[in-house]
Amino acid sequence: MTGAEPLAGAVFNPPGALRIELSLAPEWGRIEFIRVAVGQALAAVLHPHDDRIDALSMVSAELLENALKYGARDQRAVGFTVERTGDPIAITVENAVDAASPHPDALRVRLAWIARFPSPAQAYLAALRDLYGDERPRGSGGLGMVRIAYEGGCALHCETPAVDRILVRATLAGPAAPRSSGPVPEDPGDAGERLRRVD
Repeated sequence: MTGAEPLAGAVFNPPGALRIELSLAPEWGRIEFIRVAVGQALAAVLHPHDDRIDALSMVSAELLENALKYGARDQRAVGFTVERTGDPIAITVENAVDAASPHPDALRVRLAWIARFPSPAQAYLAALRDLYGDERPRGSGGLGMVRIAYEGGCALHCETPAVDRILVRATLAGPAAPRSSGPVPEDPGDAGERLRRVD
């Protein structure tokens, strides 16, 4: 067989299909490499100026940061997958957690909280109010998952395949990252004073 001959019985995915599957050392310095790599891979199968590229690059970084921040102290690897077989694009991160960790339950509560709002934009505003409001300490707002829902336009799902493992998947279902309209501040750094004037 020469290199020009077709593979007998070979089945190829349609143009634009993508699958990246990695097992990563849990090191913070790798996250930026993954963010850039995801963007480049998506640019290769989508239009280079497609809004989904930046959105899903951000989602990749947020999910990996979450896995490292809340993962088991002795975890050796973090599973990372990007998959596109049609319009939906899914990013999945799976990692170890301490068996007694409250993180899986807290994450499920957070996702249920996001789902209560009519739009991700409204959830984002509410999270900013929590973050900059006087009733909660600064930094406890947990904006990461809300950013994925709002800025990334993704639906979020989490499950625990085992008592010491958690899987989080973000899926962008449409042809472009949907962003709901609404007066969402572009700069969270000075959003506190603006939000206090909303009410």
